[in-house]
Amino acid sequence: MPALFDQLKVSFKDKEYRHVYVEDFSNNYIATQIKVLREQRDWKQSDLAERAGMKQSAISRLEDVNYSSWNIKTLKRLAEAFDLTLRVSFEGFGSSLDDILEFSKDSLERLSFKDDPVFKATGEIALPNEIQDSFSPKNSQEKIGDTMKKLPLEQGQKQYEEQGRRIMAEFASREYRKPGTPAWRSPNLSAMTNTTGLQ
Repeated sequence: MPALFDQLKVSFKDKEYRHVYVEDFSNNYIATQIKVLREQRDWKQSDLAERAGMKQSAISRLEDVNYSSWNIKTLKRLAEAFDLTLRVSFEGFGSSLDDILEFSKDSLERLSFKDDPVFKATGEIALPNEIQDSFSPKNSQEKIGDTMKKLPLEQGQKQYEEQGRRIMAEFASREYRKPGTPAWRSPNLSAMTNTTGLQ
């Protein structure tokens, strides 16, 4: 969509225009992705509602591209239901242009943990029962954060296995919360949605 890119580059010079446009697109993006993720898993709205502890009517409302009353708590519940992680960050308008131009069903799909190739490469590294049984709620989130900060971004089989051993050692020597407990736990937008086959 080179023409759209050039058009938006010019239009975005107006501050009010770019903020309104991107806000509308963000609402569209979130609502559409919820629907795409649900359909990717062959779920009905009632299936997602049950997994997220919500009503079917709430899911229907969240999948409406005109919905705008988002809150982090609800999105976290949906992320857990999809077995995904929620990422919220501040971005420049240049990256927003990329999201707008790449907006499609394929770009919105995400694999659940069990289907993530990163964790299927060597089989999942499971913590021994004796380590899991030693988990404690005390300062769990801070400790896990400290542990993850120590892990460099490495690639390759041996590095992943080494990281797994280090994580297991950390779990064995410290107290953590057991996984699964609550604490772990505009203009042209309609036309764009129609052209990408998302409605």
